[in-house]
Amino acid sequence: MGLIALPWWVAFGVFLFLDLCLRYPVAGAALRLLMPLALLCNLVGIAMGLGRIRRDSRRAVVTALVLNAVPPAFFATFFLWLFFGFK
Repeated sequence: MGLIALPWWVAFGVFLFLDLCLRYPVAGAALRLLMPLALLCNLVGIAMGLGRIRRDSRRAVVTALVLNAVPPAFFATFFLWLFFGFK
């Protein structure tokens, strides 16, 4: 599930950091509408990773959890910093 959501997060990050939403507003709006699906894919991936802890190898579980947890955590931290700042 993380591999499905990762391109959405990368595209969203590129659009966000390069201000491409201003240049391509339709693509930016479509990307913003798809972000809840990417987050849902990541949450399902985390649940699947936690559910397979006993069956899979530790390396596979850690890889799945990192792949599903890092992009939402990065963007959540970025938005917290953007709107509230770190003091």
